[in-house]
Amino acid sequence: MRLQQVKETIFTSGRRFIANPMMFSRARVEAHPDVSAYDEFLNKLELLRLVLDRQIRVCNGLEDGRLVSLNTEVKATSILLDAYPSWVLGKNDNRAAGDIYIKTSGGIFPINVKFIVNNSTSANNIGGTVQNVGKLLYGRHVSSFNDLAYAMRNEAFTNDTQQYGVLAINKGTGETKSFTLFNVAQLVINPSNGFQFNWNTVSTIPRTQREGQDFLYSQTMDLLAKKAAPFNYIMNNA
Repeated sequence: MRLQQVKETIFTSGRRFIANPMMFSRARVEAHPDVSAYDEFLNKLELLRLVLDRQIRVCNGLEDGRLVSLNTEVKATSILLDAYPSWVLGKNDNRAAGDIYIKTSGGIFPINVKFIVNNSTSANNIGGTVQNVGKLLYGRHVSSFNDLAYAMRNEAFTNDTQQYGVLAINKGTGETKSFTLFNVAQLVINPSNGFQFNWNTVSTIPRTQREGQDFLYSQTMDLLAKKAAPFNYIMNNA
């Protein structure tokens, strides 16, 4: 499968360097002694982005856009499963956290594959906010906002490697972008739908897992405050 011959920024073991994606053989990406599981996930996510970049374009026409996106996501995941069968895994449950999973030396972590419209005003749902935050911050299943609030008040961050990636594909151009909930520069916070992102503004910055957890904790506190704002308004103006 053709990969774009472009220079991309990769973060490995906390060091920044510029690399042509073709230099990463499958063997090197799968097992590199200097790469932590956290950075291994980032490297592999970048490889998957390059594999799909400008390979799929969607023309909705008169068809149901939701069905088109669903069918195209199946096509995209099939391409990725075929490209790296040794470390890209499919989901075995429709309620699973990801559309596909990346296998690393430190565990298996989900990727959400999303086809989006390039619209400066629209925000795209990431989905599973409560479950994702519980897993990324505390390494366990969290079933509700009440359960999450208890964890945030009483539990320490997990030290186990955690990751959750998003692979976004522009319906019109086929351009791809990727980020994780730890390295995304900023999230759109919607009190009804949880965490979202905007195609035109989403970007990444390098963070360690602990820095990413601090960031995600802060974003979650902002989300909880926005969800509680109507109640607080009523109580403060009774």
